[in-house]
Amino acid sequence: MLGVALALVVHAASPLSAAQSAFDRGEFRDALELLTPQLSSLPPGPELGRVHLLRAQCFHAMRQPAQVETALTLALMADPEARVDTDRVAPEIAQTLAALALRLSGRLTLAPKNLLPGDRVLIDSEPVATVPSARTVSIGRRTVTVQREGKTVLETQLLVRPGQEVTFDAEVPGRVEVVETPKLVEPQRPPVVEKRDDDERTPFSVMARLRIDPLRAGVSVDLGAEVTLGIARIALMASRGQFWGGALRPALVFSPHPRIGLGPFVELGLFFSSPVAVTLGGGGAVDVRLIGGLELFADVGGFFAPAVPVGVRSAYLLLAVGVRWRF
Repeated sequence: MLGVALALVVHAASPLSAAQSAFDRGEFRDALELLTPQLSSLPPGPELGRVHLLRAQCFHAMRQPAQVETALTLALMADPEARVDTDRVAPEIAQTLAALALRLSGRLTLAPKNLLPGDRVLIDSEPVATVPSARTVSIGRRTVTVQREGKTVLETQLLVRPGQEVTFDAEVPGRVEVVETPKLVEPQRPPVVEKRDDDERTPFSVMARLRIDPLRAGVSVDLGAEVTLGIARIALMASRGQFWGGALRPALVFSPHPRIGLGPFVELGLFFSSPVAVTLGGGGAVDVRLIGGLELFADVGGFFAPAVPVGVRSAYLLLAVGVRWRF
């Protein structure tokens, strides 16, 4: 008696549960009889949708495909979001329900208020060309978005039911000031200039030069100091060859390469011969910078001694090689 009483309570309190139990026992007609009163007593909504879904399962078990599609259609009309558990129902039911959800449609009217020129209205991320307008859309929840200057100012979801019309007429917020984040501008860095080794050194240097006169097979050695001012160089040297003497050597240096210098020079000499001889000459020089402040250089040119006794050769050829060390 107690079991019968409990069954009656369950049946009275939850017809859908009782119908589900009958379906689980294989009593499909009994389950349909339990569900029939619910068709007229329940309002449209999720619970009525579940009633129609269980009826569809009963019809499928009884091999009545036309009744299955009808029950699934009624389920979507009661609840456009009706779904089945694909792990518990036959795959054919899930496939038919999905196909019907795509096939059934409703009307969505777009009439937002306070829309400004340039605003964009989108349905499920798809832009709408004309607003206000009405269009046919699939049933279920549709997302309507209003964008202004690339920013979302209003977004809502509307439930579209089969064969029914739903209207989007919300008021769009007033003009939204869009503040652009200032772009970070990296400070421009000055161009990297390769620093030459001699840029860090003083303008003073010492030098040694071996001078050769191939016309008379004479050799002399020059030692001196030099100062560099931009492209100008001035050297003061003491000379020792056949005679003691000295020389002043101004020069210009141009650098086609960081380690190579080219340029002209002039040289004024004074030698303590008998009598004292004054020489004037010039030519071209080439410098090659090695490591540190060490340089190799070569001079090619000529000079002459205007104040010499008659009969003594006054013109000479100058060939010289030397080294220079800049502090």
